[in-house]
Amino acid sequence: MFIRHLIVLAALTCSSLAYAGQTGVDRSFTLFKNIDSTDPTQPTIINTVTVVCPAAGTLISNVSAQITLATSGAAGEVDLQYGITKNSVKQDINNHHIIREYTDSGTTWSSVSYQRADNCTAGQTVKIRFLANKISANAADAEKSSLVVTFIEGPVI
Repeated sequence: MFIRHLIVLAALTCSSLAYAGQTGVDRSFTLFKNIDSTDPTQPTIINTVTVVCPAAGTLISNVSAQITLATSGAAGEVDLQYGITKNSVKQDINNHHIIREYTDSGTTWSSVSYQRADNCTAGQTVKIRFLANKISANAADAEKSSLVVTFIEGPVI
């Protein structure tokens, strides 16, 4: 019985720490965006959110989209790089994914999602971007893409 109460107390303590202080959400939604770039230093910007941190805390950024990838019409493999950046328009090697699909018809679809956590200070302006660039795809686009940035006040994680 003592162990059960201790676990409940620990769970309640952790919950109150995670939700202490201010929270806020900013979002960006794009119905359709062509991904034209093949250069990770100049990728296509799909979504952007600008946040002014009201206090010291953490920004949790989440992206999701339906990605369409196409070859030149023949069967083959297609690749795309996507990620989240903080105050940059270049792909961040530490915060990206690569999707690789094989298509028999020349076109394939993939759902993508990614999350990133960053610290911020009171009054700091941060620009978060959802970026993508083609690697081997002849054509690509992002459909119904979203970028949601949540601010949580409190100790830096």
